[in-house]
Amino acid sequence: VHITFDDTGNWIKLVSTGLAPTHNQSAQAISEASKIASMRAKQNIAEFMNNDVRSDKTVEVVTKSIKHASSGSDKSAHENNVLDNPGDSVKTDDEIRILTSVVERIRDSSNAILRGVQTTKQTVKDDQVEVEVSVSRQTISASQNLRASMNGTLQ
Repeated sequence: VHITFDDTGNWIKLVSTGLAPTHNQSAQAISEASKIASMRAKQNIAEFMNNDVRSDKTVEVVTKSIKHASSGSDKSAHENNVLDNPGDSVKTDDEIRILTSVVERIRDSSNAILRGVQTTKQTVKDDQVEVEVSVSRQTISASQNLRASMNGTLQ
């Protein structure tokens, strides 16, 4: 996003560029890439104006108890011990596995109504399309006036 300011510090024009790859040189592939590049350029403007980033981390600890397949007498002695005294059973390190999972989620969302944004340049290169969009005070005013005129509310 590039912003042009006047001498008094007021913004004059905002320009954003988006890129998208083309799968081949067909008209349909170029058209699809142009739409995607245009949306990416507008996304840059929306994120510049209003961006909400949320982050949360979750730690989940799962403990699994695994019973060994021991030889006959050891196995039955262990099972008898667990049945006789379930609270007294001691599990070895091999019998307990602790799995720890850390999940980090970062959500990035932007929401904006973009009025007066227009495509000012489109370039098709070897394997990508570049689209430039821009907005100025004049194009915003023109879009608002046109919308009001079409709604029948222009005075």
